[in-house]
Parts: sequence; C-alpha cells; structure tokens
Amino acid sequence: MRKKNYKGRCEKRVVGKYEGVCRIYDPMQSAYAAILQQDDGVVKFQCNVLLEGLAEGEYTSEEFGDRYLRISFSIPTEEIKVFCEEFPKAVEALRTK
Repeated sequence: MRKKNYKGRCEKRVVGKYEGVCRIYDPMQSAYAAILQQDDGVVKFQCNVLLEGLAEGEYTSEEFGDRYLRISFSIPTEEIKVFCEEFPKAVEALRTK
C-alpha cells in the first residue's frame, strides 16, 4: 500500500488488460502486472486503486474476493526482487497441482 499522495518514481506502461496507462511503482507491481496480462482467466485489472474508507473485503468483488492477494513488505529491496523473481514460479507450480 502506498500513501495517497506518494511522490516517488513510477514507470508508466501500457498493459493490454489495463484501461489507460498503468503506473507501476515497484518490482512487485511490475511482476504481478505481467502475470495478470498472461493469465487467460483475467479479463481486465486495476492497480493503485484508492481504498480509503473501505473495510477489508469491501474492495474485492463477491465473485473473486476469496482469491484476493495482498502483499506488503518491510524488508530490503534486494529481498523484494528475489520474491518478484520467485513468485511467478510459485503461482505456476500451484496451477499445475
């Protein structure tokens, strides 16, 4: 999660299943955007959606709310990069089970 008026650097990228220009702030978002783009089960996605005033569970759809994944970090950037490299492999391993 990021503060509402975050002033850090971002990469602006056009992603097919995202309407408009996707603003990507970290390696995790970049890796997950790639996963969502390749997943045939995903029709479209949003990122950096303001969640202010919503209770947990209110910002996911009734259909997919139980499959929502939120990841946050309080570890060094290098360890986040390792996670970003390994996470897609873990998702694929779970899909093939």
